[in-house]
Amino acid sequence: GVNHDPASCAMCIFEHIYFARPDSVIDGQSVYQARIEAGRLLARTHPVQADLVIGVPDSGLVAALGFAKESGIPYGEGLIKNRYIGRTFIQPTQDSRESSVMIKLAPLRRSVEGKRVVMIDDSIVRGTTMRQIVALREAGVRYVVINAAHCWRLLRAALGDGSAWDVRIHWSVEGDSVEEALETRGGIVNALPLLSPDGESPFLVVAGDIVTDYPYERLVARGAALGDDALAHLVLVPNPSYHPAGDMRLEDGRVRRDAPTHTFSSLGVYHPALFAGVEPVEAGLFPWLNAFCAEGRVTGEIYEGYWRNVGDFRELALAEREAPRLEGVWPRPI
Repeated sequence: GVNHDPASCAMCIFEHIYFARPDSVIDGQSVYQARIEAGRLLARTHPVQADLVIGVPDSGLVAALGFAKESGIPYGEGLIKNRYIGRTFIQPTQDSRESSVMIKLAPLRRSVEGKRVVMIDDSIVRGTTMRQIVALREAGVRYVVINAAHCWRLLRAALGDGSAWDVRIHWSVEGDSVEEALETRGGIVNALPLLSPDGESPFLVVAGDIVTDYPYERLVARGAALGDDALAHLVLVPNPSYHPAGDMRLEDGRVRRDAPTHTFSSLGVYHPALFAGVEPVEAGLFPWLNAFCAEGRVTGEIYEGYWRNVGDFRELALAEREAPRLEGVWPRPI
Protein backbone atom coordinates (compact mmCIF):
# COMPACT_ATOMS: atom_id res chain seq x y z
CA GLY A 1 0.00 0.00 0.00
CA VAL A 2 0.93 3.65 -0.42
CA ASN A 3 0.15 6.49 1.98
CA HIS A 4 0.45 10.20 1.31
CA ASP A 5 0.27 13.30 3.45
CA PRO A 6 -2.84 15.06 2.05
CA ALA A 7 -1.45 18.41 3.19
CA SER A 8 1.62 18.15 0.99
CA CYS A 9 0.49 16.39 -2.17
CA ALA A 10 -2.52 15.54 -4.35
CA MET A 11 -3.37 12.08 -5.61
CA CYS A 12 -3.98 11.57 -9.35
CA ILE A 13 -7.37 9.91 -9.79
CA PHE A 14 -5.92 7.80 -12.60
CA GLU A 15 -4.04 5.78 -10.01
CA HIS A 16 -7.38 4.34 -8.90
CA ILE A 17 -8.87 4.17 -12.39
CA TYR A 18 -6.00 3.06 -14.58
CA PHE A 19 -2.36 3.12 -13.45
CA ALA A 20 -2.35 1.11 -10.23
CA ARG A 21 -2.58 -2.67 -10.04
CA PRO A 22 -5.97 -3.95 -8.82
CA ASP A 23 -4.37 -5.43 -5.67
CA SER A 24 -2.95 -2.02 -4.65
CA VAL A 25 -4.09 -0.10 -1.57
CA ILE A 26 -3.71 3.68 -1.81
CA ASP A 27 -4.35 5.85 1.25
CA GLY A 28 -6.23 2.94 2.80
CA GLN A 29 -8.50 2.52 -0.25
CA SER A 30 -8.50 -0.74 -2.19
CA VAL A 31 -8.00 -0.01 -5.90
CA TYR A 32 -9.97 -3.15 -6.77
CA GLN A 33 -12.93 -2.04 -4.66
CA ALA A 34 -12.75 1.50 -6.05
CA ARG A 35 -13.10 0.15 -9.57
CA ILE A 36 -15.97 -2.12 -8.53
CA GLU A 37 -17.77 0.89 -7.04
CA ALA A 38 -17.07 2.96 -10.15
CA GLY A 39 -18.79 0.29 -12.24
CA ARG A 40 -21.72 0.13 -9.82
CA LEU A 41 -22.11 3.91 -9.94
CA LEU A 42 -22.08 3.87 -13.74
CA ALA A 43 -24.84 1.24 -13.78
CA ARG A 44 -26.99 3.34 -11.42
CA THR A 45 -26.52 6.60 -13.30
CA HIS A 46 -26.74 5.16 -16.83
CA PRO A 47 -29.06 2.12 -16.74
CA VAL A 48 -29.40 0.20 -20.02
CA GLN A 49 -31.05 -2.93 -21.39
CA ALA A 50 -28.41 -5.39 -22.57
CA ASP A 51 -27.49 -9.07 -22.75
CA LEU A 52 -23.85 -8.96 -21.72
CA VAL A 53 -21.33 -6.74 -19.91
CA ILE A 54 -17.70 -6.93 -21.03
CA GLY A 55 -14.60 -4.95 -20.05
CA VAL A 56 -11.70 -3.62 -22.11
CA PRO A 57 -8.50 -5.31 -20.85
CA ASP A 58 -6.99 -4.74 -18.49
CA SER A 59 -8.12 -1.91 -16.23
CA GLY A 60 -11.69 -1.86 -17.53
CA LEU A 61 -12.39 -5.43 -16.42
CA VAL A 62 -13.01 -4.75 -12.73
CA ALA A 63 -15.32 -1.79 -13.43
CA ALA A 64 -17.23 -3.99 -15.86
CA LEU A 65 -17.68 -6.56 -13.08
CA GLY A 66 -19.08 -3.84 -10.82
CA PHE A 67 -21.47 -2.71 -13.57
CA ALA A 68 -22.68 -6.28 -14.02
CA LYS A 69 -23.19 -6.81 -10.28
CA GLU A 70 -25.25 -3.64 -9.92
CA SER A 71 -27.29 -4.00 -13.13
CA GLY A 72 -27.89 -7.75 -12.96
CA ILE A 73 -26.70 -8.11 -16.56
CA PRO A 74 -24.42 -11.15 -17.01
CA TYR A 75 -20.69 -10.48 -17.08
CA GLY A 76 -18.46 -12.18 -19.63
CA GLU A 77 -15.34 -11.85 -21.73
CA GLY A 78 -15.63 -10.23 -25.13
CA LEU A 79 -12.11 -8.98 -25.85
CA ILE A 80 -8.87 -10.90 -25.48
CA LYS A 81 -5.57 -9.05 -25.07
CA ASN A 82 -2.45 -10.41 -26.75
CA ARG A 83 0.13 -10.46 -23.96
CA TYR A 84 3.02 -10.53 -26.43
CA ILE A 85 2.30 -7.09 -27.86
CA GLY A 86 3.81 -4.16 -25.99
CA ARG A 87 3.00 -0.47 -26.13
CA THR A 88 2.13 0.14 -29.76
CA PHE A 89 2.26 3.93 -29.78
CA ILE A 90 6.05 3.91 -29.23
CA GLN A 91 6.85 1.57 -32.10
CA PRO A 92 9.04 3.20 -34.76
CA THR A 93 6.82 3.27 -37.86
CA GLN A 94 3.16 3.85 -38.69
CA ASP A 95 2.84 0.44 -40.33
CA SER A 96 4.32 -1.38 -37.33
CA ARG A 97 1.98 0.49 -34.95
CA GLU A 98 -1.08 -0.37 -37.04
CA SER A 99 -0.08 -4.02 -37.44
CA SER A 100 0.41 -4.38 -33.69
CA VAL A 101 -2.91 -2.79 -32.74
CA MET A 102 -4.80 -5.07 -35.11
CA ILE A 103 -3.65 -8.08 -33.08
CA LYS A 104 -3.51 -6.49 -29.63
CA LEU A 105 -7.23 -6.82 -28.88
CA ALA A 106 -9.22 -9.62 -30.48
CA PRO A 107 -12.99 -10.11 -30.11
CA LEU A 108 -14.52 -13.35 -28.87
CA ARG A 109 -17.10 -13.41 -31.64
CA ARG A 110 -19.13 -16.32 -30.28
CA SER A 111 -19.50 -14.50 -26.96
CA VAL A 112 -20.77 -11.20 -28.38
CA GLU A 113 -22.28 -11.91 -31.79
CA GLY A 114 -25.97 -11.05 -31.97
CA LYS A 115 -26.04 -9.67 -28.41
CA ARG A 116 -26.63 -6.23 -26.95
CA VAL A 117 -23.27 -5.59 -25.32
CA VAL A 118 -22.25 -3.04 -22.69
CA MET A 119 -18.50 -2.47 -23.05
CA ILE A 120 -16.81 -0.80 -20.08
CA ASP A 121 -13.45 0.93 -20.45
CA ASP A 122 -11.49 2.60 -17.68
CA SER A 123 -11.88 6.08 -19.19
CA ILE A 124 -12.29 8.06 -22.36
CA VAL A 125 -8.89 9.69 -22.07
CA ARG A 126 -8.89 11.30 -25.47
CA GLY A 127 -12.64 12.08 -25.72
CA THR A 128 -12.56 12.94 -29.42
CA THR A 129 -15.86 14.85 -29.52
CA MET A 130 -14.94 16.95 -26.49
CA ARG A 131 -11.52 17.70 -27.90
CA GLN A 132 -13.08 18.75 -31.20
CA ILE A 133 -15.28 21.19 -29.31
CA VAL A 134 -12.33 22.67 -27.45
CA ALA A 135 -10.24 22.91 -30.63
CA LEU A 136 -13.11 24.71 -32.38
CA ARG A 137 -13.47 27.08 -29.45
CA GLU A 138 -9.81 27.99 -29.64
CA ALA A 139 -10.28 28.73 -33.35
CA GLY A 140 -12.90 31.33 -32.39
CA VAL A 141 -16.02 29.19 -32.81
CA ARG A 142 -18.62 29.78 -30.12
CA TYR A 143 -21.72 28.23 -31.73
CA VAL A 144 -21.65 24.43 -32.16
CA VAL A 145 -24.31 22.14 -33.63
CA ILE A 146 -24.01 18.44 -32.80
CA ASN A 147 -25.83 16.20 -35.25
CA ALA A 148 -26.64 12.80 -33.73
CA ALA A 149 -29.01 9.85 -33.87
CA HIS A 150 -28.11 6.65 -32.01
CA CYS A 151 -27.22 7.32 -28.33
CA TRP A 152 -27.82 11.06 -28.68
CA ARG A 153 -29.25 11.22 -25.15
CA LEU A 154 -25.98 9.91 -23.71
CA LEU A 155 -24.03 12.46 -25.74
CA ARG A 156 -26.27 15.30 -24.60
CA ALA A 157 -26.01 14.19 -20.98
CA ALA A 158 -22.22 14.22 -21.25
CA LEU A 159 -21.80 17.46 -23.21
CA GLY A 160 -24.85 19.48 -22.13
CA ASP A 161 -25.19 22.99 -23.47
CA GLY A 162 -21.47 23.49 -23.99
CA SER A 163 -20.96 25.92 -21.13
CA ALA A 164 -18.16 23.74 -19.73
CA TRP A 165 -16.17 24.57 -22.89
CA ASP A 166 -17.31 28.17 -23.27
CA VAL A 167 -19.40 27.40 -26.35
CA ARG A 168 -23.11 27.15 -27.05
CA ILE A 169 -24.21 23.69 -28.21
CA HIS A 170 -27.38 23.12 -30.17
CA TRP A 171 -28.63 19.60 -30.86
CA SER A 172 -29.93 18.34 -34.20
CA VAL A 173 -31.47 14.94 -33.48
CA GLU A 174 -32.20 12.58 -36.35
CA GLY A 175 -33.81 9.79 -34.33
CA ASP A 176 -33.15 7.18 -31.66
CA SER A 177 -31.57 4.38 -33.68
CA VAL A 178 -28.79 3.68 -36.14
CA GLU A 179 -31.45 3.04 -38.78
CA GLU A 180 -32.73 6.63 -38.46
CA ALA A 181 -29.31 8.23 -39.06
CA LEU A 182 -29.36 10.46 -42.13
CA GLU A 183 -25.65 10.18 -43.05
CA THR A 184 -23.56 13.26 -43.82
CA ARG A 185 -25.55 15.05 -46.53
CA GLY A 186 -28.93 14.26 -44.99
CA GLY A 187 -27.70 15.28 -41.55
CA ILE A 188 -26.36 18.61 -42.83
CA VAL A 189 -29.61 19.44 -44.60
CA ASN A 190 -31.64 18.44 -41.54
CA ALA A 191 -29.51 20.71 -39.37
CA LEU A 192 -29.23 23.57 -41.90
CA PRO A 193 -31.54 25.99 -40.01
CA LEU A 194 -29.17 25.66 -37.04
CA LEU A 195 -25.93 25.57 -39.03
CA SER A 196 -26.70 28.73 -41.00
CA PRO A 197 -29.70 30.53 -39.47
CA ASP A 198 -29.48 33.42 -41.96
CA GLY A 199 -29.13 31.07 -44.94
CA GLU A 200 -25.99 32.89 -46.05
CA SER A 201 -23.23 32.12 -43.55
CA PRO A 202 -20.77 29.26 -44.29
CA PHE A 203 -20.34 26.61 -41.60
CA LEU A 204 -17.71 24.05 -40.61
CA VAL A 205 -18.50 20.33 -40.54
CA VAL A 206 -16.18 18.24 -38.35
CA ALA A 207 -16.63 14.52 -37.75
CA GLY A 208 -16.75 13.62 -34.07
CA ASP A 209 -14.70 10.45 -34.58
CA ILE A 210 -11.58 12.23 -35.88
CA VAL A 211 -8.44 12.81 -33.80
CA THR A 212 -6.31 15.56 -35.34
CA ASP A 213 -4.22 18.60 -34.56
CA TYR A 214 -5.50 20.44 -37.65
CA PRO A 215 -5.78 24.22 -36.95
CA TYR A 216 -9.49 24.93 -37.31
CA GLU A 217 -8.92 28.67 -37.61
CA ARG A 218 -7.70 27.85 -41.13
CA LEU A 219 -11.14 26.44 -42.02
CA VAL A 220 -12.83 29.47 -40.49
CA ALA A 221 -10.78 31.70 -42.80
CA ARG A 222 -11.50 29.48 -45.82
CA GLY A 223 -15.22 29.72 -45.10
CA ALA A 224 -15.12 33.50 -45.37
CA ALA A 225 -13.87 33.12 -48.96
CA LEU A 226 -16.72 30.85 -50.12
CA GLY A 227 -19.40 32.28 -52.36
CA ASP A 228 -20.23 32.47 -56.05
CA ASP A 229 -17.09 30.67 -57.22
CA ALA A 230 -16.54 27.92 -54.66
CA LEU A 231 -19.25 26.45 -52.44
CA ALA A 232 -17.13 24.07 -50.33
CA HIS A 233 -13.57 23.62 -49.11
CA LEU A 234 -12.33 20.17 -48.06
CA VAL A 235 -9.28 19.03 -46.12
CA LEU A 236 -7.44 16.06 -47.65
CA VAL A 237 -4.91 13.84 -45.86
CA PRO A 238 -2.41 11.17 -46.94
CA ASN A 239 -4.07 7.83 -47.54
CA PRO A 240 -4.23 5.66 -44.38
CA SER A 241 -3.19 2.03 -44.65
CA TYR A 242 -6.81 0.81 -44.59
CA HIS A 243 -7.72 3.09 -47.53
CA PRO A 244 -4.67 3.04 -49.83
CA ALA A 245 -6.62 3.92 -52.99
CA GLY A 246 -7.74 7.30 -51.64
CA ASP A 247 -10.79 9.12 -52.98
CA MET A 248 -9.72 12.50 -54.40
CA ARG A 249 -6.86 14.71 -55.48
CA LEU A 250 -6.03 18.40 -55.82
CA GLU A 251 -5.51 20.22 -59.10
CA ASP A 252 -4.74 23.95 -58.93
CA GLY A 253 -6.42 24.10 -55.54
CA ARG A 254 -9.61 22.37 -56.75
CA VAL A 255 -10.80 18.93 -55.62
CA ARG A 256 -11.05 16.28 -58.35
CA ARG A 257 -12.39 12.74 -58.00
CA ASP A 258 -10.47 11.07 -60.85
CA ALA A 259 -7.04 9.48 -60.26
CA PRO A 260 -7.24 9.97 -56.46
CA THR A 261 -4.06 10.51 -54.47
CA HIS A 262 -5.43 11.52 -51.05
CA THR A 263 -8.29 10.79 -48.64
CA PHE A 264 -11.07 13.12 -47.51
CA SER A 265 -10.47 13.88 -43.82
CA SER A 266 -14.17 14.50 -42.93
CA LEU A 267 -13.19 18.11 -42.18
CA GLY A 268 -14.66 20.83 -44.38
CA VAL A 269 -16.47 24.14 -44.62
CA TYR A 270 -19.59 24.63 -46.75
CA HIS A 271 -21.76 27.44 -48.07
CA PRO A 272 -25.49 26.88 -47.43
CA ALA A 273 -26.22 27.58 -51.12
CA LEU A 274 -24.61 24.21 -51.88
CA PHE A 275 -27.61 22.48 -50.28
CA ALA A 276 -30.37 24.63 -51.78
CA GLY A 277 -33.38 22.48 -52.69
CA VAL A 278 -31.88 19.29 -51.21
CA GLU A 279 -34.26 17.18 -49.14
CA PRO A 280 -33.28 15.94 -45.62
CA VAL A 281 -33.27 12.25 -46.52
CA GLU A 282 -30.67 9.60 -45.75
CA ALA A 283 -27.77 10.31 -48.11
CA GLY A 284 -24.01 10.59 -48.06
CA LEU A 285 -22.02 13.58 -49.22
CA PHE A 286 -20.59 11.50 -52.06
CA PRO A 287 -21.22 10.75 -54.89
CA TRP A 288 -23.62 13.73 -54.78
CA LEU A 289 -20.75 16.22 -54.41
CA ASN A 290 -18.94 14.80 -57.45
CA ALA A 291 -20.81 17.08 -59.85
CA PHE A 292 -19.69 20.18 -57.96
CA CYS A 293 -16.11 18.88 -57.97
CA ALA A 294 -16.29 18.41 -61.74
CA GLU A 295 -17.47 22.01 -62.10
CA GLY A 296 -14.51 23.24 -60.05
CA ARG A 297 -16.71 24.55 -57.24
CA VAL A 298 -14.99 22.61 -54.46
CA THR A 299 -11.59 23.85 -53.28
CA GLY A 300 -9.27 21.91 -51.04
CA GLU A 301 -5.98 21.65 -49.20
CA ILE A 302 -3.67 18.84 -48.10
CA TYR A 303 -2.90 18.49 -44.42
CA GLU A 304 0.04 16.29 -43.44
CA GLY A 305 -0.11 16.76 -39.67
CA TYR A 306 -1.64 14.28 -37.22
CA TRP A 307 -4.99 12.84 -38.33
CA ARG A 308 -6.70 9.59 -37.46
CA ASN A 309 -10.15 8.16 -38.03
CA VAL A 310 -11.47 6.31 -34.97
CA GLY A 311 -14.51 4.83 -36.64
CA ASP A 312 -13.68 1.28 -35.57
CA PHE A 313 -12.06 -0.46 -32.59
CA ARG A 314 -8.70 -0.82 -34.32
CA GLU A 315 -8.43 2.88 -35.06
CA LEU A 316 -9.71 3.85 -31.59
CA ALA A 317 -7.06 1.69 -29.95
CA LEU A 318 -4.34 3.13 -32.15
CA ALA A 319 -5.44 6.74 -31.58
CA GLU A 320 -5.49 6.26 -27.82
CA ARG A 321 -1.92 4.99 -27.92
CA GLU A 322 -0.62 7.62 -30.32
CA ALA A 323 -2.48 10.60 -28.92
CA PRO A 324 -0.05 11.18 -26.01
CA ARG A 325 2.16 12.72 -28.69
CA LEU A 326 -0.43 15.52 -28.91
CA GLU A 327 -0.05 16.64 -25.30
CA GLY A 328 0.75 20.32 -25.43
CA VAL A 329 -0.79 20.50 -28.92
CA TRP A 330 -4.37 19.56 -28.08
CA PRO A 331 -6.18 22.31 -26.17
CA ARG A 332 -7.73 21.55 -22.81
CA PRO A 333 -11.20 22.40 -21.45
CA ILE A 334 -11.38 25.66 -19.53
